[in-house]
This record gives sequence, structure tokens and C-alpha cells, in this order.
Amino acid sequence: MKWVVGSTNDAKVGAVKDAVIDGEVIGSSVPSDVSEQPVTDEETIRGAINRAHYAKEKGDVGIGLEGGVRRIGNRTFVTNWGALVTQEGRVYVASGPSFELPPFFVRQLERGEELGVILGRWKKDEQFRSKEGASGMFTNGRLLRRDMYRIVVDTLIGQWEFDQQTNGSFANGSL
Repeated sequence: MKWVVGSTNDAKVGAVKDAVIDGEVIGSSVPSDVSEQPVTDEETIRGAINRAHYAKEKGDVGIGLEGGVRRIGNRTFVTNWGALVTQEGRVYVASGPSFELPPFFVRQLERGEELGVILGRWKKDEQFRSKEGASGMFTNGRLLRRDMYRIVVDTLIGQWEFDQQTNGSFANGSL
């Protein structure tokens, strides 16, 4: 089975490689069709689904992983969402851990900058988003970006496996 990740980001592709038991995993640069910095869960989910659909065109299963932020009251949280799309067109969606972003970084986001760019500049490492990422930085290395996405991917694959065991009743709503 060929699993295609809608990204070439090392953390995202690595998370899928860690989760997939059998088959080939490849990364493919595809658009998300959302802003560079999604700022709502809805936009972040849409980006993940779009990436998964584009990726599916290049393999048996498409996986889209998208990071974003969301506001709850006066707090801003880093979020991550994923989607898995099958050749039959079934779509599974899941999220992973979320954590509060310090105000210093929120102010820069409010100026229209992307979090990955802000953190890369702050850490003096343009590839920072492909390494530990915001999650690694703000959890003191306890939860790296790859680990965070691994949780999402395991959830997506688990949903898909459950759906297969129940003859599609999860995806078609008959459960």
C-alpha cells in the first residue's frame, strides 16, 4: 500500500512513517488551499482535508497534516489537525494536543506572520518547523512536532481500521 503525505516536512512525513506498519510512505508537496497560517480550527481542518485529497491522487491513502492556531477568549492555542482520505473517498479527521502560545508570539502572529517563520527567526534556524517545532519548544522538548503529529496519525489510522471492521459504518454514518 502506498501512503502519501501531503507535505515534504520531515516531522509530518516522519510521523506517518512511525505510524504505518506496512507499505511505502512518501511525502509530496501539495497545496493546502488555506492561508499560510490558519487561524481557526475550521480553516486548519480544511487545510488538512485538502492536503489529504491531493495526496490521495498520488497513492492509495492520502494523509494531510495541518498546524494552526485558535483563539479561546483572550488566549491563543497552537493546534494541529489531520485527515486521512481513501481511494473510495472516505474522509477521517482527528486533532492532537493543543497548548497555549505565549503572548510575545501571539503579538507577532497578529501582525500577519506565520508561526513557523517566527519561531525559525527566533531560534535562528529556518528549518526549525521540520524539527522540534513549536510543540518541542513550548513543552521543553517533551512533545516534539513529529510526536504530536504521530498522535494524530495513529488516531486517523485507528478510525480507518475501525471503519473497516464495521464495514464502513463509521464513515457512512450508519453506526
